[in-house]
Amino acid sequence: MSSRNRSVMGHPRSFEARDARPARSPHGRYVPSAARRAIGLGTAIFVMAGVLALLGAVTSQRDLGSPESSTGAAIDATTPDGNGPVSIEGARLASAESLLPPELATNPLLQQVLAPDAPPLCNPLGYSTCAMPYPTSLAGLPNQESPTGFTVVIPDSTLRSEVLAELPQSVHPANVLTGMSGFPTTGPVLFELPAPWDPSTLPATGGDTVVIFDAETGQRVPIMVRRNRVSAGQDANSWIVEIVPRDRFEFGRRYVAYTTTSLRRLDGSLYTRSAGMSAALQGDPNAFGAQYARDLLAEIAATGVDPASVLTMTDVRVRAESEVVDPMIARADLVRSLPHPTRNLEVKATFPEGPIGALITGEILTYDFRNPDRVFDRQVVEPRPLWVKFLMTLPTVDRSNPASVLIYGHGITTSNHSMLFWAEEAADHGFATISIDQPNHGSRIPAEGFITDLASPATISGMAGMVQQSPIDHISLVSALQTSFRGLDLYGAGGGPDGVPDLNVDDLVYSGTSMGGILGATFIALEPDLRASHLEVTGAGILDLISASTFFDELHLQDASPKSATGGEAAVLYAGLQQLIDLGDPVNFAQIYRGTDPRLGSRKVSMQYALDDAVVYNASSERLARIAGMTQTGRIFRSIPDVAQGTGFPDRNVYQSPNSQGDGISELLEPTLDHRLSALLMHVGFFHPVSTQMRGEWLTAVNPSVTAIDAPMTWQEKLAIPTIVWPFLAVFAVISKALNGPPSGALYYQGG
Repeated sequence: MSSRNRSVMGHPRSFEARDARPARSPHGRYVPSAARRAIGLGTAIFVMAGVLALLGAVTSQRDLGSPESSTGAAIDATTPDGNGPVSIEGARLASAESLLPPELATNPLLQQVLAPDAPPLCNPLGYSTCAMPYPTSLAGLPNQESPTGFTVVIPDSTLRSEVLAELPQSVHPANVLTGMSGFPTTGPVLFELPAPWDPSTLPATGGDTVVIFDAETGQRVPIMVRRNRVSAGQDANSWIVEIVPRDRFEFGRRYVAYTTTSLRRLDGSLYTRSAGMSAALQGDPNAFGAQYARDLLAEIAATGVDPASVLTMTDVRVRAESEVVDPMIARADLVRSLPHPTRNLEVKATFPEGPIGALITGEILTYDFRNPDRVFDRQVVEPRPLWVKFLMTLPTVDRSNPASVLIYGHGITTSNHSMLFWAEEAADHGFATISIDQPNHGSRIPAEGFITDLASPATISGMAGMVQQSPIDHISLVSALQTSFRGLDLYGAGGGPDGVPDLNVDDLVYSGTSMGGILGATFIALEPDLRASHLEVTGAGILDLISASTFFDELHLQDASPKSATGGEAAVLYAGLQQLIDLGDPVNFAQIYRGTDPRLGSRKVSMQYALDDAVVYNASSERLARIAGMTQTGRIFRSIPDVAQGTGFPDRNVYQSPNSQGDGISELLEPTLDHRLSALLMHVGFFHPVSTQMRGEWLTAVNPSVTAIDAPMTWQEKLAIPTIVWPFLAVFAVISKALNGPPSGALYYQGG
């Protein structure tokens, strides 16, 4: 019986080890594989493909069937299933009736505020941008029916009409935020200043210059502070302080944020408060925002801060956990109730030697919840069926018994073919490996558009939709495995069907790399039928992660800002995108690993990250480790603050791979090698011997009943890797510089 037919807490899967079985080929003896004998060449080829995929894929896929706009920029909006163009104006206009909860929808004042022709209602405490400081309790009102006691109300008039005209309705401020119970757990908090600051007066952790504290307890929140990247890219004269929590703001709580006069102008002189803030504190007490400003300053003063030293201030109401988690659980449950057939199954190849015995392709039926603007609706609606291609390998190890299944989540700009990095090692340990293309990747590019083609004002909502949809697609994959793949018999001990099912579909594990780890971290929280999971170079807090990443430029995210927007408006729009991303961001789901939600149970998760990674920066990985309650294991190169240390593989653990090139590698390489190449070298720490050893030990720990095939590399094979790979990397860097950018993503397209 499928494990779908039981309650989560009554999980039948046993964690006890079976009797150990020796690894063997279909012929009953181990034969060294051709891949092992030629590992130098094979590794070089895969690294070449990986470099092209991870670094080269930043131009559009127009030559692959993606329609081009009249400007030659972003693709025309299409339905996620590729059934033709749709209008980005298809979403309904914001109104009190459509956005607010019933208890507020008939409020005449709110109806007036949300009317399309309403005058702007700006934050009086800011300098020039209407919506700043951002966020604020001024953008909402008390509501006892809300799980937080608060409801956000942000009218579209917060932005100028010419900015709104460049955006689809689904990402207008009212559609994204109005009616919500609060703001995202990762912020960001934005303070606009009228002139550049002296960097030496703005500590990266805030110090006493930038502070956020819990309004109930008064306890300071560890934070990270930087100049907002989006506003600076939009306008070099835009100076916005961006603050994110080191980990996250807790669901449903309220926080107070402020900057002080310790923050100085570039010439060392003092900033002065905005005219609006001064008027709110000293002028008409009945003016909009006056009482709010006075109460807020009193809260800050109560913590021992001189009120005269406060330069800017705001507060943050954090949304309810149920507003994020429950809709995703509902979508997951709906998908599980639907059929998941397969089609076009084909044994592409069989191999007489080595741990992989067969390569199989086909398609599974998934379900797409994205609307014509490529993002989820607020309400859980009936999804559209969508066929998605998969790639699967079957092991030769013990073909007399069904193989456990490892589901692999691939990284950004690659495809399901990148699972082949994992498949042989997984097969060594008795696992079949299966992977589907992520949304906007691989075979899905012609219909959905390539990930970098979404970086325009008209299509940026599709990036949030990709984050939202990926966990649901993988839940569909689990459902397909446990139904349509049950009893599948394509390859057995004799090299063909043998009457024994190929797969043990009741024994599933997951592994994801980079984006596959980030989005997979949410998937595994929602999927109780996984026995264990392994995440590589993974982090949480997606918008913050991207803002700090070298991949911000690779994804052309600056191009997503409306051309008519000021730097401040661009920053607010980008911050608002996190409200949509929240539904797929593991920062909101990792606590589930600890068993906090009785509907889903707890999780066994192992996570690796690479020190000095410039793609998925370390702070985001360590954030995930703390929220998930992980224990630091393996070789400890740097202690993770507020994370316990241990040995082996506790249920939830994190380990590091070192930056083998040294801390100064970026400065060393930058004059001669492409910066993207340098960043990639930091990111691919999952190839470091420390990581590969830990990964092998994890595979052994989760499938101890299989004795892994482990033929040591010869010295010739070890020598072949650097002698082949490094010349290629050098040539790639020269070509990349000559072209003034990375090569076309078409070079690695593998959709077929």
